[in-house]
Amino acid sequence: MTLPLSDPAWVFLVLAVAILVSPLLAERIRLPGIVGLVLAGLVLGPHVTGLLERRGTVDQLGGLGLLYLMFLAGLELDIDELYHYRRAAGVFGALTFAIPFVIGAGVGWAFGFAAAEAVVLGLLFASQTLVAYPVVRRYGLVGNRAVASTVGATVITDTVALAALGVVVGLSTAGGGVDVVIRLILGLAVLTAYCTWVLPRVARWFFAGLGQEPVLRFVFVLAGFLSAAALGELLGVESIVGAFFAGLALNRLVPNRGTLMQSIEFVGAALLVPLFLISVGMLVDPAVVSNPRTVLLAAVVSVLILMAKAAAAWLTGRIFRFSGAEIGVMFGLSGAHAAATLAATIVAFEIGLFDDEVVNAVLLVILVTVVVSSWAARRWAPRVDGSQERPRRLGEVVVVPVANPGSAPQLARFAARLAMADGGVVVATHVLVDTDQGAVQHAKQLLEDAAQPAAAEGGEVELQMRVDVSPTAGILHIVAERSASLLVLGWQHLTPIQDVLLGSRIDEIVAGCAVPVVTIRLGREAPAAMLLTLGDDDLKESHAGDLEAALAVCRLLVRSGMPLTVCCPQRWPAEQLLPEANVHVVPVDGSRAATAEERAGASDLVVLPAGHHRTTFGGDASSLASRRPDLTVAVAIGPAPRERFGRGDEAPIPGLLGGPE
Repeated sequence: MTLPLSDPAWVFLVLAVAILVSPLLAERIRLPGIVGLVLAGLVLGPHVTGLLERRGTVDQLGGLGLLYLMFLAGLELDIDELYHYRRAAGVFGALTFAIPFVIGAGVGWAFGFAAAEAVVLGLLFASQTLVAYPVVRRYGLVGNRAVASTVGATVITDTVALAALGVVVGLSTAGGGVDVVIRLILGLAVLTAYCTWVLPRVARWFFAGLGQEPVLRFVFVLAGFLSAAALGELLGVESIVGAFFAGLALNRLVPNRGTLMQSIEFVGAALLVPLFLISVGMLVDPAVVSNPRTVLLAAVVSVLILMAKAAAAWLTGRIFRFSGAEIGVMFGLSGAHAAATLAATIVAFEIGLFDDEVVNAVLLVILVTVVVSSWAARRWAPRVDGSQERPRRLGEVVVVPVANPGSAPQLARFAARLAMADGGVVVATHVLVDTDQGAVQHAKQLLEDAAQPAAAEGGEVELQMRVDVSPTAGILHIVAERSASLLVLGWQHLTPIQDVLLGSRIDEIVAGCAVPVVTIRLGREAPAAMLLTLGDDDLKESHAGDLEAALAVCRLLVRSGMPLTVCCPQRWPAEQLLPEANVHVVPVDGSRAATAEERAGASDLVVLPAGHHRTTFGGDASSLASRRPDLTVAVAIGPAPRERFGRGDEAPIPGLLGGPE
């Protein structure tokens, strides 16, 4: 057997052992597992034992791991949270680019570099790589404001650094810096258009049709993000930017709580991201220690750049009042240099701006910053206050019990529309009291029939059959076990006696459910338009949870493309109810049921807050269902105890919870 190893069995055996053992050994000596993987690459690489060669398999898989890491960052990022903290992301992006750039360029000038070399050295360390992202994900901080701001800032720094590098390279090679900038702008425009319009539409079409099998969905997601990365590389934008944009494009189509996301995270954590870290370690040559100038340059740059990243995080945190732990997490995420730094170093070396001495110094800086940033993230992530996490979204996990073969498909489809609009997952469930084999087979068939129309909406559907002492207990247990955000229940308007019996069961569920509930009486056809009908009582403080639930349901359906009309008293500021929707205000005269009966079109969906009619079939809902069997009637009921949900709204109508004057 000759070294370096070339047989695939031996190569992957060594890599598998390194991925398994090195994080465990690192944690035994109180180092992050990420550092163990980088050091394993150093030991296995051509500069120490020579067991493996970086060129070829390890290099390509490591590059795929880097793209996968950026894709995961975009996929798991809370888009609404990023938009909410866009100012923090912009300020941090500007500071974490400008301060290290000035320091890096100054160090280059102090070491006698030419102007172009000094500028490129500054650009190397103005960028950053989310090497410590798996650490914050392990602690459940993906939705935290500091993490969202840092991820947004990373896109800014890497894009600007690579763009500026293109200008410097263009000027240095007499290729024309202006042409490089124009090509970069056009490339970003094309890549953005592809990830905004083309990729999500193709994904939605595929998921709703051919791609309902888990394996096909995973392969499509893999091909989708690689297509964006390849397009970015083709357009001169850099593939890591394309991978991140692809994650944003597929963000709402891959639920964070679904099985597809679990598969994506598993492949990344078990194979691709560790291979990227091992490949980074293989770049470091311990022989650089024998050159004092190289060590001095690396030491000075490492200390100053880490101080600059810490200063940028501290300033941003102070401006936006982040906690000390959140500032530490920002530093941990932004302190590492690998992706854009490696790309820029290779480009500068190929055109003759950097020599071997500078390249080795940069690689040593990469190793130091990866170790320090990983340590910082692991130190500060457990200290972040979990109460700063965003409120849960209404459509995050939608549980829909199905029992009636005639209504189960339509009910599941309605639940899927709510979940899809919030990037969530549908859990279709059936509760059994009798474990007879025939009952079990019937339940399986019922769930499969319900899953097909829900999956046809393009969403992710999970099936769960449960045996319990009663349907009521089973449903409440599933809601708790799956950490549901919404419960959708179906009901039929039958005879008064049947309504009382069925209504009492649903009322028991509502009384014990800690999340919002929507009860649906399906009409004759699938609704294409929506009518929200409100009365004076709906603004009372005691009914605020029901009004919130109704507004949140309407927001999701509007986002899914269903037009909305609002019927409310004239003195209400109805434009404040749903400002993002095209609201048409209609005066309300008389009861909500009478107004809905008069205003609703054929086969519309009518949404009613439960209000003082806490029984499911009491009052307006029952009256409307009797008079208009063509309508779909939805009653929104707030959780007990009350829970915040939606997009962080402080109140349905600020200042009006006490009711209109």
